[in-house]
Amino acid sequence: MLDLILVIKDEKSVTYNYYPNGSEKSGRVTIGINDLEIINHELSEYEKFYETRKYLGHAIHRIKENIKINEFPETELVAWG
Repeated sequence: MLDLILVIKDEKSVTYNYYPNGSEKSGRVTIGINDLEIINHELSEYEKFYETRKYLGHAIHRIKENIKINEFPETELVAWG
């Protein structure tokens, strides 16, 4: 699971910090609102340590799904099974 925290949203893009498994050090992802392209991303310290991108992938997927329905929550818990 991970927590998404909205950093900034403007007419062109949205940026979220994501926190894997309650980690205190976040990753960050910025996605274009009109084209759903990833503009920038930074892995969390958790992912760097464990050499994975699983949480980044889940964060990107949820942010893109939210963009499609024009929703930009300030915070969101993302869980999967």
